[in-house]
Parts: sequence; structure tokens; C-alpha cells
Amino acid sequence: MIPMMQITINPEKFYNWNAGSSDDELVLNSFLQSSASDGVWHSNQNYEYTFNNIQYKFNFTQSFIKRQRKEGKSGYKLSIFDTSKTPFGKGGFAVVYPIIATFIRYGERQIQAKSGRAKLVKIQDHSDIDKTQSVFNEYEKLVQAGHLRVKNPIFSEHVSGKKSYLIIEQAKGYTLESILNPQKRSRIRDTIPRLSIDKRLEISLAILNAIKSQVMERKLVHRDIKPGNIMIDLSQDPPKVILIDYGFALDQEQQDFRRLGTRAYRSPESFENKPIYTTSSDIYSAGRVLSYLWGDDHQNYYINRTKDYDYIKTKSTNEQLFSLPEIQLYLDEADQNKIKGCLSSMLAQHPLDRPSIDEVITLFSKIDRARYKDEDATQYEISCSNEFEQKIKSQIILIKKHLNIMRNKEKDLRNRNCIAAADVMQHLVKTITRNTEYLEDHLNPSVLLRYRKKCLSDINGAKKTLTVHRDAHWILAETAMALALLGMGYLIALGINYYLTGRLGFFAQTKSDQITDSLKNSISIDLSCA
Repeated sequence: MIPMMQITINPEKFYNWNAGSSDDELVLNSFLQSSASDGVWHSNQNYEYTFNNIQYKFNFTQSFIKRQRKEGKSGYKLSIFDTSKTPFGKGGFAVVYPIIATFIRYGERQIQAKSGRAKLVKIQDHSDIDKTQSVFNEYEKLVQAGHLRVKNPIFSEHVSGKKSYLIIEQAKGYTLESILNPQKRSRIRDTIPRLSIDKRLEISLAILNAIKSQVMERKLVHRDIKPGNIMIDLSQDPPKVILIDYGFALDQEQQDFRRLGTRAYRSPESFENKPIYTTSSDIYSAGRVLSYLWGDDHQNYYINRTKDYDYIKTKSTNEQLFSLPEIQLYLDEADQNKIKGCLSSMLAQHPLDRPSIDEVITLFSKIDRARYKDEDATQYEISCSNEFEQKIKSQIILIKKHLNIMRNKEKDLRNRNCIAAADVMQHLVKTITRNTEYLEDHLNPSVLLRYRKKCLSDINGAKKTLTVHRDAHWILAETAMALALLGMGYLIALGINYYLTGRLGFFAQTKSDQITDSLKNSISIDLSCA
């Protein structure tokens, strides 16, 4: 009877076998070389092999891929990954794990740990649908793109079915999705810089230049440009962007008429029965990505697969562009118009109406970034800052009380079927609430002035719709006064109140129109002096 031996091996410790002379090392090397082809060895699975009349059972604690070295070089390379750990990413039929170690076997009993660029393995399940051609297509397009150093795919039968393994270079940084999505950003907030206007302009140009150099100049149409497929390294200056996932990529001169992509970022033509894709399709997707970056409501980018194109169009209007306080309190109105106009053209319904990538890059390059480099850079003495914060916090509480009154008024308007007015009030409350929360987190005089000016401007803009609802108009006037007095001393507040109304105390409802108009002029003078 042939004797049997069970050997459990940790592939991460392959280097301990270097120059070893044990029978275990000899049989392992013989086992790995017994197959001349590349392949995958899975963790926690027994592999039987007979060597010198002994039956061996190998069990590996991690999975690894074995591939022959480049032509002309003897030996093989082992890339180790661990499917029991949290994946680097996953979606659809694929899951991505980091390569945790790489070893090169060359000559007799010589094993060397290979250092260098970090790598990933993309594993796709083919048990339900055979996507072999899709894997080869992605490989070919990654080779064509040229920036991720992809290795040829390997296919392997597993207990759960056929799988493919594609090793690519790991891009540094985070996905843009992780940076923009509020919930995901909270997990990495301490490791990334603040997304100032200057930083958003930098990122915009980095994304556009990456699309140009890694897709369009490579004669490709990506067809799945979205934040989850954009890796960005914010530690670089300027930020470095890498496009990933070329699974849907297509040669520019070819068509396959497939309807594909991620719904929130797909171009209008991709929803047609036999869609024709051009570089303009990627321009549209890039326009959606940049709209997200420039403060469009994040909920407009998470759309259920069951929704049709008519619904998706309602989420692609950019009506909520620049909605984030860190954008709307700082971005100059003229630059807002430039960016919004550019994004609108990128999102044009017809492909021929969209600009080229060079035209978009030129527009963003012309925005004067220098004016945004020192946002709120002024330093204040700690004693002054503490005193300022104490004064402001009590006034913010008053503003929040006014916001609650406005919320109740919005419900009342809606109950009375004054839908247009209720919608305006709801939007106003949402905007001022968001800006107030930002002020609380960034208490300094510079932010206060920006906050006050923006909130008063929003109230003035809502006045036209709400003017026929006198009680709502009065509530706005009271809120506007609370905002106008924010940061002013108590005696100055009384002086303004007396000047506008001829009395001390709160404003009468019948004086609301006069107060609001006078207040607008008063604040205009105050801000210009500041």
C-alpha cells in the first residue's frame, strides 16, 4: 500500500523554502511544475500528487495563481490572494482581491519575493453565464489602454463552477465614488483633503485628461465611465486619475449595438433599440460624473434598474447643481454659469450637440483657480475665535427655531394644496439648513459672511412665489432678520430694529414687506463694508 502524507502550506511562507533540501520542498516544486500550463490553486482544497512512491495531499491556506515566466526565462511566478478576507471591490458577477504576495521560482531551489507595484486579481463567476469572450475583450482593451499592466486571463474550474482570473495593476488612491458619496466619504474623511473649489477644479481637469489619454487617444469608447470606475490619488499634486474596468469598452470604429452601462451615467443613445456609441457617449457620462462632483444631489446618481429613461431624464437636469455649502458659499456666480453651461452642453440629448473633450478641458482650464486657493485662510487669535463662537452659537439656535417654523409652514401650504409655494419653502428650508450645519462646523467670520449673504439671497429669491401667502412672507422676514443680525452685537441689533421699525422688539407682520426690502438694502451695505 502506498504511504500517504498530508501537508498544509501557507503560500505566504514560500520564501522559507528557498534553497531548502527537504523532501516536502522537492515534492511541492515537482507538483507545481507537473503542469506546464498556467493555473489556479485554491485554498482549503486537497490536491493529490504521487512523488517517489508516496501519495501526498497538499492543502493551501491561501489561493494562488501560477504562471510561467516570460518567454526565455525558466521557472514560474506565484501570485497569492486570500478570498477569506474583505474584497477590494465587487459588483455584478465579479469580485476583486488584492494580491498579497508574489514569488518567483527560478533555477534549482531558488525562490525570490517580488516587490514593486501592488496588484489585484479580478475574479468573475461563469457558472450561470459563460462570459469568456467578455473577459478576453476586457483584457484586450486594457492592453490597448496600456496603463494597468494587465496579465492574460486564466480560467479555472472550481467547486462552485468555472471562474476567470485577471491580474491588473492596482491604481493608488480611492474611487471617486468613495470620495463623493456622503456615507462612504465619512469612512475616509480623515485621509483626504477638503474638497475646496480649487481642489474640485483640479479633480475635474484630472478626470478629463485621464479620459482623453486613457480612453479617447487609445481609440476606445469606455461606455461605463462613472465614479466607481475612476481611481484618484489625492496625495499627488495635481491629483492622479486612473480609469478602470474596461469590461464594456469598444473600439471607436466598431459597434455591437448592446444596451449597457450604469443607468445614472448612460448616454441617451444607449437606451435606443440599436445604440450607436461614439466618444460623445463618454462625454455624456463624464458630464454626469462632473455634475456629481460639482454638488448635484447625490440621490440623483443611485437609480434602480427598473427605472426607464424618462425617469432618468428627470434626475439629469442639474437643477440642484452647486447645492453643497462648500461649493455654493464660495464659487463665484460667473464661474457657476461657466461650469453649468459646460455641463449642460455635455449632457445634450443629441451626441452631435456635445462638445469635444478638448473643448471641455479648455473651458475648465480658463477658470481662474488662483482666486480660490486661499478660501478662509485667515487665521484668528484663539481668544477672539472662542469669543466669536460663543456669540454665534446662541444666534444659530434662534435661526434653527425659525427653520422649524418654516417647516411647519411648508406643511400647512401643502395641506392647503399650495403646492408650488410649499415646494419653494421646502427647498429654501433644505438649503438654509444645510448651510447652517456647514457654518456650525466652520465657525469663523469669513464663513459667516458668506453664509449670511447666501441665505439672504435665497430668501429674496423665494419671496416672489411666497409673496401672495402673507403669513409665509412674514415668516421669511423674521428669518431674514435673524440671519442679518447673525454676528452683530446686541446694541447694534436693537439700533437696526429701531431704525427699520421705529420701535424696539420684534417686527409686526404688517410691516413685513417694508422690513424685507429695507433689510436687503441694509445687509447689502453691511456686506460691502465687511
